[in-house]
Amino acid sequence: MKITYVLLISVFILASNGYGDSSGANDINAFVKACGSAYNLGGVICECLAKKADEKLTPLGFAFLVASMNHDDEKTAKLRGKLEMSEAMETGMFMVNTPKHCAEEMGGH
Repeated sequence: MKITYVLLISVFILASNGYGDSSGANDINAFVKACGSAYNLGGVICECLAKKADEKLTPLGFAFLVASMNHDDEKTAKLRGKLEMSEAMETGMFMVNTPKHCAEEMGGH
């Protein structure tokens, strides 16, 4: 529960600053690599998360999440100001809620 509040606060702070770039198609492989590195999760779970992020997040939200997982402050800064509040909320909650859904789908209740 504490992580949820920390992520929400982070997203609100980030969304309140000015930034700028949303480019093309989502890079699933970049997401999987960043996910494994940032959260030390297995490839199968990160692949599931990447697919769900591709489906649920806007391209801007997807790129922001990848940049955040990569600790790419420059890119995160460029993207932050372009996120709409709804995108920021959905992106901020994605890694709080979705890993559980992937684990359940994989039979790991």
